[in-house]
Amino acid sequence: DGLDGEAAEALRVALHLNVAAVALRREDWYLAAAACRWVTERQPANAKALYRLGVAQEGTGDSPGALRSLAACVKAEPQNREARRLFEQLRDEAEQRRSLYSGIGGRSGFGGSDAPPPPPPGPEREDELTQRIRALLEKEAKEENEKLRAQADAEAREASGMPPTAREEAMQKARQGAGGEALLK
Repeated sequence: DGLDGEAAEALRVALHLNVAAVALRREDWYLAAAACRWVTERQPANAKALYRLGVAQEGTGDSPGALRSLAACVKAEPQNREARRLFEQLRDEAEQRRSLYSGIGGRSGFGGSDAPPPPPPGPEREDELTQRIRALLEKEAKEENEKLRAQADAEAREASGMPPTAREEAMQKARQGAGGEALLK
């Protein structure tokens, strides 16, 4: 009993949101942000992903990114009190910093750089669970890229009138089960 495309996608979204929640509890800001970005690429107005992304970005020191994510969250879900509270807190802190440093080094403060903050000093060893989750996220991204590339190649071949390759024919037959039902990849 396989899941159809929409059910499989909904499950992936839920799993990525859960990875983000666990990563935030562990203060693994970069893993949380990666999981949330995966969700927001597919569902740009997913308030839960936007909120968790904002928290993760604030954890990495990316206050402007956190403000953008939280603003999008509040726009998508105006009744979200926690998102609104954090957004207003970060906005107020940014305004205080701007006014404090407004006369120093030009209009944007000391460095005037939009570059992300440097990584934390020294490599922190990831535990096995984090390594496995990171590997799964990377594998999923690679599979998604391969799928998109194959789809683009097939569309280009179709547009040019070229016949499908033997591999494409074999994959199409493998995707179809008994009775012509499509199987989940």
